Amino acid sequence: MPILSKNSRIISTNGRILTWDTFQFSSIQTAILNQVTIIYRINTGKTVYLDWGVGSPILLTANNSDVVVTSTYINNNTTYTVKFYGNLKDITVFYINTEITVCNLNINDFGTKLTGLTYLYLKTLGSNITGSISSLPIGLTYLQLNNLGTSLTGSISSLPAGLTTLYLSALGTSLTGSISSLPAGLTYIYISSTGLNYTGSINSLSTNLTYLYLETVGTNITGSISSLPTGLTTLFLRRMGTNIDITSGTMPAWANATITITSGYLTAAVDGFLNAWAASVTGTTIKTIDLTGSGAGIANQARSAASDDAVTHLQDVHMKIIQTNP
Repeated sequence: MPILSKNSRIISTNGRILTWDTFQFSSIQTAILNQVTIIYRINTGKTVYLDWGVGSPILLTANNSDVVVTSTYINNNTTYTVKFYGNLKDITVFYINTEITVCNLNINDFGTKLTGLTYLYLKTLGSNITGSISSLPIGLTYLQLNNLGTSLTGSISSLPAGLTTLYLSALGTSLTGSISSLPAGLTYIYISSTGLNYTGSINSLSTNLTYLYLETVGTNITGSISSLPTGLTTLFLRRMGTNIDITSGTMPAWANATITITSGYLTAAVDGFLNAWAASVTGTTIKTIDLTGSGAGIANQARSAASDDAVTHLQDVHMKIIQTNP
């Protein structure tokens, strides 16, 4: 069994000395203890140790399955350094969703040390998360960053090309980039409250897309919803301004759709959307539409009698809810 020295970060086995890479971050425990729970996956047979910053390091299970491990901190008002040693490139899943008061972590380290990651989920880790989203591991297929303070930088134009799921929320105001440059294989996009610097057109989004959620990410995004793929089941546009065209073109006949468009559109646009979509929709599957909203930058104007026939048709084809400020 290899022996890990906490102080030297060296593995000793059979008289040989191996110096391995270290990935680390700190957990600052305040007056209220918040244990850290990590879900990880390591390729079968590989060696990775975890040192919580208290007690002896532990050898992590490496069987290519998700494993849950939780800290056992007992001292409040204490900063613990959490370290991973070993075959770091063989860690493929890294997941933390907790209520840590402060976690000092630089996401650049994922791109330089945990280079084999395919799944990264970081949520509610305090306000000291730093680094650039442009530096993430190139093999990522799932990325969720949520409520991590305001210090992250980087461009969504530089995200890993193989991503299929992208979830960015409450990350400050420094992120940039064009949605036109998002990975071509994305099936799920959720971008909310991450600054107002984005550009690009929804016309260029993945043809595999089934879920699109854009909320409060600036008014410079353009395009027409008629360009979105027919497989879309959820469309959510909130406080996005009115530069996205909701009336022109032939609308996809989304068979099972939940549509929320609340970005301050005028009556003519609300009527135009209902008329355009009703012309495409057939069948009897459930559709849900919300065109109301409330508050500045959200509420649309009421529809008019010009869309009465469209509303009647949509109700006939089992539209579950229609909220249009009639």
